[in-house]
Amino acid sequence: MISHTKGHLNRWVGFRLLTFLIFGGGIFALIKTGMGLFWLAVGGGIAGFLWSVKQHKKYQESLRFARACEANVNRELAGLQSDWHPIISSPQAKATHAYAHDLDIIGPASLYDQINRCRTLSGQDQLVNALLNVPHEESFISTNQELAREVSLMHEWRIRTGAAGDLLIEGEHDAERVGHWATAVSGLFSSPLYSLGLILVPLWFVANSLLVYFDVLSLTLGGILMLLPLIPVGINIKKSTQLNTDLGYHHGLFSGYLLLIKEILAAEKVSDTLRKELQPLEEAVHELHKLGKVLDRFDQRNNLLVAFITNAMYWSEIRNVRALDAWKRKNGLKVSMWLNQVGRLEFISC
Repeated sequence: MISHTKGHLNRWVGFRLLTFLIFGGGIFALIKTGMGLFWLAVGGGIAGFLWSVKQHKKYQESLRFARACEANVNRELAGLQSDWHPIISSPQAKATHAYAHDLDIIGPASLYDQINRCRTLSGQDQLVNALLNVPHEESFISTNQELAREVSLMHEWRIRTGAAGDLLIEGEHDAERVGHWATAVSGLFSSPLYSLGLILVPLWFVANSLLVYFDVLSLTLGGILMLLPLIPVGINIKKSTQLNTDLGYHHGLFSGYLLLIKEILAAEKVSDTLRKELQPLEEAVHELHKLGKVLDRFDQRNNLLVAFITNAMYWSEIRNVRALDAWKRKNGLKVSMWLNQVGRLEFISC
């Protein structure tokens, strides 16, 4: 898997170099000859280069995942040879707990150290809770046993989900912070006047462009009129910038969870019981993809020229802020549930 991915990666490196040379050669030939035909080489070189950069990044991520899978397999193989290294440092039970210390349930070289395969904090917490507070509900116990038997035979699924979990970087309070962030709707640009403006601003830009084109307005006056919609954007730029910064900060955690959720959902031919456990995460994949698109649109503002033009044309900053708020209104209360469900599926696979 790793050698195959490396081969693809090297080919895309070569293709990227080739497209850059085509672009550079096209520019040189265009300057030297002035023949418009060489614009095809320039345009094709640019398009090919951008495509190769995207594919190169894709295979870099695939290689990183393949190496995580290999490391996960090696860890399990070492464990079969009595060389098991705990995934995390084992937590400690209260000194007054009835059996945790006598039976080495948690702590160094404990049962927890041996069976834990949870990478998320939610999964680790659920495993600790199950070990220290043994459930007594028959239906709960039988369901968990049924699920544990099923996933114990899903070897590749366990390796891949474990590898995705290894690539997840989650701080101690990140899940709590992201849950709070997801429910905090800014309300910025929520006035009905902005809803009307989202329709009128593009019309305003087109109308002024046509008036300038047909010499009804001077270029100076038309340009000033086109820039008027930038006033509310400029007044609120500090607040919207903070929203973008916060989204970028939390999106790293979301990206890690998205990869893990995708691998969890890749399970095939599962029982109805397990399918029921997986179902809540199907919505999570769709909605986290949508959140990623909001971030991508926000990131366009980093190019000042692009941000300047798109805000004048159709109020891009305002659209992005409203899209983020709309996402939070729809999904804010679900985020903690998604993360908790990921933890539950990790706990089941222990």
